[in-house]
Amino acid sequence: MTLNELIALADKAYPDSMIERYWDAKKQRVRRNNFGDTLAQFIVGELSDTFDDDNSDEEQLKEAIRVMESAQREIGGVISALETKREG
Repeated sequence: MTLNELIALADKAYPDSMIERYWDAKKQRVRRNNFGDTLAQFIVGELSDTFDDDNSDEEQLKEAIRVMESAQREIGGVISALETKREG
């Protein structure tokens, strides 16, 4: 699996093809343009930062899932703190 393939896979799952807008497939780097979706930009950055050409497809997917689950936990913690404050 190439990095472009991994980014394309994430793009298919994300609304409005925003992932693709933040990825320069030719230069293999994150575009730092402001398209208004910093979460999409974050996802592209995380996937590209943790990609390793030497890993198998399975290892690439495992690592991509790990970093996305980590982000999910961190965002969940922020949501919990906000909800606690709102209810408090």
